[in-house]
Amino acid sequence: MNSGVLVALLVSLGCGLWSGAEVRDCRCPSGWTDHGNRCFLFVNVEQTWDSAENYCRAFGGHLASFHSYRGLSFLRTLVYRGSGSFKNTWVGGTDRFQNRVWRWTDGSDYNYSHWYRGEPNNSGGQEECMEINFRGKN
Repeated sequence: MNSGVLVALLVSLGCGLWSGAEVRDCRCPSGWTDHGNRCFLFVNVEQTWDSAENYCRAFGGHLASFHSYRGLSFLRTLVYRGSGSFKNTWVGGTDRFQNRVWRWTDGSDYNYSHWYRGEPNNSGGQEECMEINFRGKN
């Protein structure tokens, strides 16, 4: 899915990553949104998954991860507020290192999934990157 598919992205920073602040003293940069002691930024620029992850790393972060339905709902709301729709958006899930073993690029545990019906299906062996809001769904 990475080659040729361009979608928006969500950047996630751990609070201590950018300011040296302790997690309990999370202050996000201007324009970012605090949620669960992490800072998030929706970037409405279409990029490949690799380009999106590299963009996030330039900020000292990664594509966003989520670990509950509440976290996923927060990300979907952030996308909607930033784009006016439930736009297809890259997040940090990938199985490119081991097929069907999903991991988050931020190194956090992959402990929650909420796949759209029939997914992941690794269409033609080309789907190794995760997006949310596929067809306006989770």
